[in-house]
Amino acid sequence: MTSAIRRHLLGVAALGALGGCTTPRLALEWSNQNTPPQRASRIVVVAQHPDTVIARVSEDLMSDAIGKRGVPAVAAWRLLPDRRNVHPDEPTLKLAVGQAAASHLLLLQTQAPQQTQQLAPVTHGSFGYLGAYRRWYGTTGWAPVVVTTVITSASLYDARSDAMLWGGSHRNNLSYGLRPDLEEMVNAVLEGLSTRGWLPPRAG
Repeated sequence: MTSAIRRHLLGVAALGALGGCTTPRLALEWSNQNTPPQRASRIVVVAQHPDTVIARVSEDLMSDAIGKRGVPAVAAWRLLPDRRNVHPDEPTLKLAVGQAAASHLLLLQTQAPQQTQQLAPVTHGSFGYLGAYRRWYGTTGWAPVVVTTVITSASLYDARSDAMLWGGSHRNNLSYGLRPDLEEMVNAVLEGLSTRGWLPPRAG
């Protein structure tokens, strides 16, 4: 391997490492300008997802992450253990929020995955006397690939007035409900809530 190729590979690796450290961001965000942000004192987390297991994992991850920010939070499935894959109606939710003495409700709604075709760069090896090294000298073309997009909306409600205070939309193009994807969504929502003042900022 030549020194030029080695420098190129090291540069790619460095860019990948920097990309892995970036903070997840929301695709869209909204806040009620008529309601000044106030720190939540206790939050009930409700996740609506076609898969019951993924919904419960989402509620656990989000409530645990909020708790680490210094605000008590509880997963709704712990208050409504028999709901299975049925979304609770509004009176049931209000009863659970009241029992938990929560100041806010955070609703996570995941849409069904959407598949679209996008163009992606594809490297084609060249031919001839380059032999095993032809992969370094290939040309780049474009080919259609199928991309799965999952959108999760997060909405923060006041437990007393039922008013929507904040909303954010997270978009993921990797898979559907795997733990790294859920953790990325959780981190993006936390950053949005803390930036607006509903949660304490991240330590450090």
